[in-house]
Amino acid sequence: MSGGNTTVHKQTITVQDTTAPAFVEDLPMDMTVECDAVPMEMTLTATDNCGSAEVSYKETRTDGNCPSNYTLVRVWTAEDECGNTTVHKQTITVQDTTAPAFVEDLPMDMTVECDAVPMAMTLTATDNCGSAEVSYKETRTDGNCPSNYTLVRVWTAEDECGNTTVHTQTITVQDTTNPMFTGQLPQNVTVECDQVPQPANVTATDNCSVPTILFFETRIDGTCPNDYTLVRLWKATDSCGNYIFHKQTITVHDNTAPTFVESLPADVAVACDAIPAIPTITAMDNCGLCRSNL
Repeated sequence: MSGGNTTVHKQTITVQDTTAPAFVEDLPMDMTVECDAVPMEMTLTATDNCGSAEVSYKETRTDGNCPSNYTLVRVWTAEDECGNTTVHKQTITVQDTTAPAFVEDLPMDMTVECDAVPMAMTLTATDNCGSAEVSYKETRTDGNCPSNYTLVRVWTAEDECGNTTVHTQTITVQDTTNPMFTGQLPQNVTVECDQVPQPANVTATDNCSVPTILFFETRIDGTCPNDYTLVRLWKATDSCGNYIFHKQTITVHDNTAPTFVESLPADVAVACDAIPAIPTITAMDNCGLCRSNL
C-alpha cells in the first residue's frame, strides 16, 4: 500500500480598516453672526464601516479688535477603533454691528422761558452684547440778549466695540416776560402847591435778570404858576428789552389865600387934618407870590 499523497493550499487573509468613519448629522457650515446670536455647538455622531467611532470636540477663540468681535473655530474629530479619522471644521465670525439703545424716554426739543430751563436728564443705555457708556455734552449759542439763547444737548451711547447711538435735544430759551414792580406804587393825587411829594423810589423784579428803572417827569402848566400837573413815569426794563410802565398824575392847585404879615390898621375916627398915611403892608403865600387885585 502506497503512502497518502496530499496537496495543501493555504490562503492568508489580511484584514485591515482603512476607511474613516462618517458623520451622521448635517454638518454646521461657516457663518458670520452678531455677537448675541452665536449658536450653540452641535453634538455630532459618527458611524464606521467596521465598528464604532467616537467624536471629540474642540473650540478655539481668536479675539478681534474689541470684546464682541472674535472668531470661533470649532473642530469635530470622528475616530474609529483603528485610528482612522474624519475631521470637520466650522469657522464662526462673530461681530458687533448693533448700536446700543437708550433706556429712558428721550427728552424732546422745546421752547421755554429763561427761568424754566430743565436740568439735563441722566440717560443710560443697554447693548445687545455687553455694556454701554453714555457721555453728555451741552453747547450754548447766545442770541440777541443775555436771556435769549439756544442749548444743544447731546447724549452719546457707545458700546465696547465703538458702535454709537446719538440723541440730540435743542432747547430754545427766550425771555418774553415783563418785569414786575414791587411794593406800593405811587397813586394819582391832588395836592396843594406846597405839598408836592418827592418822586417815589420805585423798585422792580424780573424772572431772569435785574431790571433797570428810568424815571421821567413832565410838567403841564395851568392858569397860574402854582396850578399845574405833573406826570411822573417809571419804566422798568429787563436785559432783553421787556418793559413795564407805571404812571402817576399829580394835580397841583393853589387854593390857599395869602396872609398879611404885619398887624393890620384898625378902623379909626380922626379929624380931617389927622388922616394917617397909608401903611406899607406885606403878605406871604404858601406857594410864593400870586397876583392879586386889591
